[in-house]
Amino acid sequence: MSEPDDLATFAESQASTRVLRRARLAGGDVTVLPPKGFCIDGDTLRDRGQSFALIAACSLLTGRVVAEDVAPALMTVTLHRGQEMPGAQAMAVSLKGAVLLQELELDGVRLLQVDGPVPEKLSGADSQHWRAMTTVNGHLVSMALYAEPGSTNAGSGGLEVLAELAQNIRVESPRTAALPTSTTEAGRERLDVTHPRARPGDQSAEQKVPTGISGLLARLTRKDRPAG
Repeated sequence: MSEPDDLATFAESQASTRVLRRARLAGGDVTVLPPKGFCIDGDTLRDRGQSFALIAACSLLTGRVVAEDVAPALMTVTLHRGQEMPGAQAMAVSLKGAVLLQELELDGVRLLQVDGPVPEKLSGADSQHWRAMTTVNGHLVSMALYAEPGSTNAGSGGLEVLAELAQNIRVESPRTAALPTSTTEAGRERLDVTHPRARPGDQSAEQKVPTGISGLLARLTRKDRPAG
């Protein structure tokens, strides 16, 4: 399945002002809880029609050091209401130009490693990336993970991260479809990150923006940040 327009237009969006630990999508039917060290960019959340969320390392979204820093990766979560989970070959065919490298089934989650095109704005990412699908409360949950070329997250590390995201969504989502909420803020937890005090000559508390996919994400989430 193709990625939503959010990735294609993300570079033109405003900087992220909300970093969340979790969020409810589809009127509360689906709860997105990233793996440890990862957070949701609240400014990318879309909960009308095809619900969408973008996930990255908390340290990149906040610009601060966190206790559990992780290898850079960018994940997307997209919901498709009423659709059934396709087979692995059908998933691979829908990703035009992609070659299926491996397929795994894990507790109701179908995971694929593919080699093929990545979103235009992430052209620096490794062509080998991970896809996952599962169903939750009548929604097909489609996930993707992109990483820097040669990163562990383009290989086995990415499998573990995306599998954890998928299982978190399955476990944290309500057992039955939730009643509609009056506000899209319901069920969202903001990130509260302590900023370590820097010592003279200590660069760890104020890290420079990295290059590659992580640097791209950092630039996208900080460009044109409004004053105040």
